[in-house]
Amino acid sequence: MRVETLKHKIRSIQSEIQSIQDDCKHEYLPIETKNGLKLGHKNCPKCDKEFWEWWCPKNKSTFCEYDEDEWCIHCGEPDERK
Repeated sequence: MRVETLKHKIRSIQSEIQSIQDDCKHEYLPIETKNGLKLGHKNCPKCDKEFWEWWCPKNKSTFCEYDEDEWCIHCGEPDERK
């Protein structure tokens, strides 16, 4: 019984986290290399949501968007990065 109670609490907490992240006005901050190259996005500092998309310097959303050939339609970078 204790395990089921804990699982229920975990699901409740996960649901609350999801609600907070869904309502958040995220801050998109870059992950940068030592030479200043922006690669991806840090977790949102407000809600800790993870972003897995590549950083796009030419799209105002800061996310790369890909065509059918997997090249960003804004910056031209390939899906697989160096």
